Formats: sequence, C-alpha cells, structure tokens
Amino acid sequence: MGNRRHLREVLLANLLSEAKSEEEGEVEYEEEEQAEQHRKRTKSQILETNVSFDEYVRRSKANFDYIKTDDSTLWNIRYSDGIIGYLDISNPRLWIFHSIGPAEDMNEQIKQIVSEDGSMLDFPWLSSTSLERIGGFGKVGAGFNLKYRNRFEDLKGERSVEDMTMRFWGSAAFELIEHIKKNERIKDGLSLSGIGVMYEIENGYVKEEISSGGRVMVMRGDSIDGHFSIISKIQTYYQNVLNLIESEYRFSYRRLPHGVAFRGNMLRIVFNRDIPDLEAFVENVFSTTLPFRLWGVAKNLESDFVKVKAVDLHSKGRLDFEIEPTELRIYLHEGACGNVITRLFTNLQSSFDAQSKLIGNDERIV
Repeated sequence: MGNRRHLREVLLANLLSEAKSEEEGEVEYEEEEQAEQHRKRTKSQILETNVSFDEYVRRSKANFDYIKTDDSTLWNIRYSDGIIGYLDISNPRLWIFHSIGPAEDMNEQIKQIVSEDGSMLDFPWLSSTSLERIGGFGKVGAGFNLKYRNRFEDLKGERSVEDMTMRFWGSAAFELIEHIKKNERIKDGLSLSGIGVMYEIENGYVKEEISSGGRVMVMRGDSIDGHFSIISKIQTYYQNVLNLIESEYRFSYRRLPHGVAFRGNMLRIVFNRDIPDLEAFVENVFSTTLPFRLWGVAKNLESDFVKVKAVDLHSKGRLDFEIEPTELRIYLHEGACGNVITRLFTNLQSSFDAQSKLIGNDERIV
C-alpha cells in the first residue's frame, strides 16, 4: 500500500468482489453466523486515542509492525509475514483501521491493539441512543441488532429480561423498534448493539452494519466513497460528544487573587429501574476488567448511598462517583478522557438498564 489512492482501490476491489460472490452464490456455510466470520467483507474499525501515533508505537508491546506509506497519516499494519490492515491517523483523536480479512481475525487484532496495558486506545462506545441517531444518517433504516445480558442480579427472584439477542434486517427496522419499546416487560433489555444503514451518494450506495464498538462493515454496495463518507459522519458525531463532555463536564480549578474559581458540571446516569444490590453493583463495575475498565475505592455512607474514587484504566484519568439505587452522579476530573463516560453508559445500557439516560445540565446528552 503506497498511498490513499491505492487504499481506495484495494477496498473497492474487495467490496465489488464480495458483491459478485454474493450474487453468484459462491459463499455457502451451514450457519449464517459462521459465514459472516469467514467473509472477507470491507470493514473499518474506529479507534479512540489519547496519544500521538509515535507515542502509541513506542508504548505498544503488541506484535504488529507499522510500515510507512507515501502519506504520513496512512500506515500499513503487518503481523507475522503479511499485511493485515491499514491505519488512517489523519484524525488525531479517532483513527481508522481498515481491513479486508475475515471478521474474526480483525476482531482479535483490534482486541490486542486496544486491551494491552498502556495502549491509551479504546473503542468509540456508541450507546443504543447514539446508534439510533446514527441510523438516521441513511435514507432508509436497513436493520438492527439487539444484545442484552444482565450482569447485576443474582439467581434469586424473577427477572423479566435476563438475556436477549435479536437481529432484524429490512426497511421496517425502525418501525419495529418503536413497536417493541411499548412492551413494558421487555423494554429494559432493548439495547441496540448494532444498526443497519442504507446510505446513498451520487455515484452509488452502501448498506452498512455499524456496531456499538465502532466497527463499520459493508454488507452490500458499490461505492467505497459512500463507506468513507459514513465513517466521517460517525467520527464527527462522536467527536462532538467527546468535546461536549470534556469541555462542559470536566472539573477544573484556577487560583485567583482572592480565592479559587472552578468550572465544570456533574453528569448523571439515571435508571429506569433501581439497582437491586449496591455492593454487588459497585464490585462489578469497578473490578478493573472489561468492559468497564474502572478501578475504584468505595465508601458506604448509608445503606443506599455509596461514594467511589475511581481511575479510568484506559487513560489513567480520575473521576468520582456518588451512587444511589436510581442513579450515578459522576464528577470527571481535569484531564480525564470523556470516553470513560460513553464506555460506562453504553455497557450499562447493554447489561443493566437499556432505558437509562445520560444527563448533563438537565438535558439528555446521548
């Protein structure tokens, strides 16, 4: 890969080759999910970063080599003896990893890149609410995936939703979402894990599947420019969310001649249902493990009120929590990464309460 023109040619050739194979029925597997893992679809993974590319490479212990191209913001990624993808770092906050390999290989490669200690990389966490908004980028809703798994209750008692997975593709997707939201017994588990978008531009179209972790995969189409365009729209949307969180809701302090001035506001995650066991909830969220990546020291002030001093293991930023059964109040320290908020909120929607809301200044953020 020498430059962006070559990148465009490689991705477009793969896109058209996949479309031809699908039309001719050349790709056949016993299970649809297995088929998708082996298909070499054109796909791109957005990555959120808090360091420069040079600093990331210096820190990284993963077994990847980064090879220069003629464009200083485009790199070939080599693993073992082959090129596995192409990294676009033209947006310094939101990089793009392009791949034409099998989805299962890309998923494993991205996991290595993001989860290693000190990488300072993360996924762009798109909440169920954000995915619905991104679905509006296309002219016609193409489909959706639902995935919910309750992480926060023991085996005692009856739960209306414990585990839910659903996939629906077709132009009636958004209509169906609105219909099933009216069911009171299951709405707390209606968390989108992916959205389908039919996106048209002047010289063609793409049908994209966009995941909550920022993967954008072409399911069908003939326009690589359409693929690039919708990725750019997602980057802009997500960057605006991060800018809002970091400019309005991080606390900072400044000394004045006669005192101290501070700015910033708290954020709230408000639930549609009560936390059944605060101690178990706190232990789960602040266990240092994926997907929350939070470590914290908790102090029980009352039976239904807990304070937690926490660290984001992605960026090492600090934040404080006040937790009650109905909501989390979050105080983001100066310099902390706003991605910790979207990560926490997205994963609480998919594992505790899909109807929860992220609120700042009494207005819903996502």
